[in-house]
Amino acid sequence: MLITICLPMLLWGQMNDAFLLESSIHFGQIVKHRETINFPVDQASFGIELSTKWQTRGRKEWHQHQRYPKMGFSFRAFKLGDKDVLGNAFGILPNVSVNLFRKKDWELFLQLGTGMAWITNRFHPFDNPENNAISSNLNNLTSIKFYLEKKLNTQYNINAGVSFTHFSNGGAKLPNLGINIPTFSLGLTYLKERVAPKDYFAFEAPKKAPFKLSFEAHADLTLQEIRTFGGPRYPVYIAGLAGKYDLNKINRLLLGYEYEYNVSMYRFGWYIFQYNSEKEARQGASRHMIFAGNEFLFGDWSLILQSGLYLFNKRSLLLPKEFYFKLSTRYYLPPLGRPATRFFINLSIKSHLFVADYMSFGLGASF
Repeated sequence: MLITICLPMLLWGQMNDAFLLESSIHFGQIVKHRETINFPVDQASFGIELSTKWQTRGRKEWHQHQRYPKMGFSFRAFKLGDKDVLGNAFGILPNVSVNLFRKKDWELFLQLGTGMAWITNRFHPFDNPENNAISSNLNNLTSIKFYLEKKLNTQYNINAGVSFTHFSNGGAKLPNLGINIPTFSLGLTYLKERVAPKDYFAFEAPKKAPFKLSFEAHADLTLQEIRTFGGPRYPVYIAGLAGKYDLNKINRLLLGYEYEYNVSMYRFGWYIFQYNSEKEARQGASRHMIFAGNEFLFGDWSLILQSGLYLFNKRSLLLPKEFYFKLSTRYYLPPLGRPATRFFINLSIKSHLFVADYMSFGLGASF
């Protein structure tokens, strides 16, 4: 995962900041987000989360603008539900915790993370046919968590929160309905050094962005296994253009166009005689989309929340919804030229509501 590779670069610069350890327990239950899920979801899910984090103190300008977030890694272990069908999940979750509210001994955080997980029991047509949610042991792990934290003494805090955790391989291998688990959590934090308000560094530079309007272009690639378990994997080619408006130095609005060409849809539509010509089949394999998004910047790394709408797709095959959602994590390379161009590495997870469509990897440039 891109964030797994890039976050250590950010953490290396935070090693002089305040170090802390967090432990928490999670309890909840899998949501049956599709009627086609074969396994029962009536059993509880339990998990533990062990985290190493660094409290930023303002050594970089964006620390202050992002309200001094915590950067860290979490290890998660979950008993998913039915032990014979689903088994257990073990994952590494690089994450960032953004302070939403701070008053005396109370703080409210939003933690976002995406990483990798190993799920012990996957689909098998003979040995485990009920598990039509997970078909590969290695999966993406994405989590969003809101938690409230209270100071106990100079070295300990307690916290309680709610989280949503998603496991999926992004459609690279079927079946892939994915697992979604909302949970409640309780935790304890140990601080090697508590950071007092006077210990935060403040920059004189304003939060307002010097340049308002910019543009970006990107190209991504993924592989999908369509419809048939154990069948061939076909490429999906993705390209996009977007205009970006800087609200400030840490937040951008995006509005753009994306195009997808799904080779599996071309093969499928052509060989079942859905189309009268190869030209029509290529049109049926194409998807045109407009989207709007918000990019949250953490130095050279960012998170993008995006929602889009399909257009001009009357011939397109197997579009489950008229709209889609996408979560992207991105790492920007050092600027080049005048005016500066920022090349970036991009990882995206696209879904239709709670069902993943694909996980793609790509490159792009912002100018």
